[in-house]
Amino acid sequence: MARKVSVLCFLLFLTLATCSGSPGRRTYLDSGCPRCHGTDRSGSATGPSLKDLKYTWTKEDLVRFLKAPAEFTANDPRLKALSERYGTKMPAFAMDEETRKALAEYLLKE
Repeated sequence: MARKVSVLCFLLFLTLATCSGSPGRRTYLDSGCPRCHGTDRSGSATGPSLKDLKYTWTKEDLVRFLKAPAEFTANDPRLKALSERYGTKMPAFAMDEETRKALAEYLLKE
């Protein structure tokens, strides 16, 4: 019974989270980003924090990274070190350019 309640609470949370907020936030949630980076983007054992990205990324660079993370990481020592530290590789997501831009705007907003 407790498992059913927790599953229902989780589904309610996802529904509320995806029905409100920016298109970038919806993309963040729908693409599974919270699994590694946390629902609040504070990071976890499998992915770094995505807070304060505005200090290290431009929108254009972040959009390019989201399009081809492995290629971008291979050419950036800071990202290479993060990938090794967390032991997971950022997956490439199939999304159109507008969706990628919306996600980048959301990640850089806060």
